[in-house]
Parts: sequence; C-alpha cells; structure tokens
Amino acid sequence: MNTYLHDGTPEGFLSALLAARDLDPAEIQLPATGRAEPELFAVPVEVTADPEKARSFLDDLANQHGPETPRRLMYLYYSESTQAGSLALAYLNLLEKWGAEADQHLTHPVIRSLMPLCQNVGREIHLLKGLLRFAEIDPPALQALMEPDYNILLPVAFHFRRRLGAQPWLMVDVRRKRAAHWDTRQ
Repeated sequence: MNTYLHDGTPEGFLSALLAARDLDPAEIQLPATGRAEPELFAVPVEVTADPEKARSFLDDLANQHGPETPRRLMYLYYSESTQAGSLALAYLNLLEKWGAEADQHLTHPVIRSLMPLCQNVGREIHLLKGLLRFAEIDPPALQALMEPDYNILLPVAFHFRRRLGAQPWLMVDVRRKRAAHWDTRQ
C-alpha cells in the first residue's frame, strides 16, 4: 500500500492522481487534503504539484470524455472525502474501459459512490453562488463569511470574481480558516 501525499491544492491532487494512475485504487491511499495518517505498512510517496501537467490532464479528459469528467474529479477534491483519491482513480479506470458511457453505469459501485458525492458538492456550490451575502467593511470593500460542508472556496470565489469583478472583496471560509481576496486585478 502506498500513500500519495501532496500539498493539498487542486493541482497537487491532480498531480498525485497522475502519479498513481496506473496503480490499483485498492492499493493506494490518496487523500483530497494531501495529508493523512498512513496505514501501518504504507509507503508514503511525496508528489510535487505541477500546475501545467494538471491543466493539461483536465483538458485531455474534457476532450476525450466531455466537460463533466474534469468537473467530477474536481468535485471529488472539493469533497475532502477520505475516499476521494481512490474513487477518482477507479473512475479514471472505468473511463478507460467504457469511455464516456461509464457515467451511465449507475449500478457500478464506483459510480454509485461518486455521483451522490459530486451532486452534493455541486449543489452546495450552486447554493452559495445564490445565497452568499457580502457586507461592507473598511477600507471600502466587501466581506462574506461562510461555513460550507465542503472545501468549495475556490469555485465560489471564481464565480464572484466574474460577478463582482469591479469591487474588492474578501471571502472567508470560517471552518477551514482560509480566505480568498480579490483586489479588482487578482
């Protein structure tokens, strides 16, 4: 058993997926958060995040299997599930075997576990895009506090970057002690 450790970023998660892609999902541990207590005889494997390879990987998946495939992998990452890595690897194996039809095998154990988890993450992202409220703070800026069940700060921040791009804002995930800041440029 190998435990694939990464920096906890989406790029780190995708880089770890690429490193472990040819292995049996049952024989690896790949936490979405990047860190985990390895099992007793597990071998830790440190994976360095490679943003270019991660972006290329997502683009290739989108071209081969459609835009839902990379979205599902990212939703697995955002879920912070202990099973995120093994589900993602098993899903990639199913895609190689069945192609885009893999999503239609709803009774397969991997798809049956993956789909509700991705739907819950997607539902919470959608909910916060519509219900997140900002308050004015000094200096003139907006601030929103949130406590989502899933680690969805990034996709929600990207949405508000487009929606409130002309104003500086700060979005804080209170539960995870993380924040996203937009200064109207970056």
